[in-house]
Amino acid sequence: MNKWNSKSVKSLGKYKIFEIFKEIVENPRNKMEMDFYYLKLSNWTVVVPVTIDNKFVMVKQFRVGAKKFFYEFPGGLIDKGEEPVDAAKRELTEETGFFSENLKFLGEVYPLPAFQTSKCYIYLAENVKYIGGVSLDAGEDIETVILEKEEIENLLLNNQLDNAIMMLAYLKYKYFLCRNI
Repeated sequence: MNKWNSKSVKSLGKYKIFEIFKEIVENPRNKMEMDFYYLKLSNWTVVVPVTIDNKFVMVKQFRVGAKKFFYEFPGGLIDKGEEPVDAAKRELTEETGFFSENLKFLGEVYPLPAFQTSKCYIYLAENVKYIGGVSLDAGEDIETVILEKEEIENLLLNNQLDNAIMMLAYLKYKYFLCRNI
C-alpha cells in the first residue's frame, strides 16, 4: 500500500473549534483524483479519575450534537502550547474540582480519522482528591457524579455509557489494571 498523494488543499471555513478543508488526493491504486472533506480540530484529552476508595469521578452533561445527556470522564481541548498531561490535569479540576498529581498515560486514539484530524490522549488519574474550584466554560453545564465500578459497568451493559471515547477510556483503564496486577 502506498500513501495517497495530495494535489491541493483548500480551507472552506474556520470556526471556533474546527476548520473545514477540501483536499484533492490521488488514489495510488488507480491514479484517480478524488475530493475529500475533513475537519481540522485541536487535540484533546480524557482522564479516568479514580478515588482512593476506587470510585470513579465522572460528569453528566448535555451534548447538543446528539441532543441527549451523556456520562463522561472529564476532558477537553488541549490549549496551544500545552502538554496533553497538563490539559488532563486542568480539565479534571476545572470540570469536577478533583485533582491528582499522579496521572498515567493509557494511550492515544484518533476518534474519527476518516474526516477528523484530532487525536485524543487518555490518562488515568489515581487517588484523586476533591479540592474544590470547579471552573466551567461558558458553554458547559456539568454535574459531577461519583460511581462505583459496578455502576459504570451497568451503564455500559444498558447502553447508557454510549459515548464511544468514554467506553474506550474505561476499557483502556481495565486493560491497564490487568497488565499491572
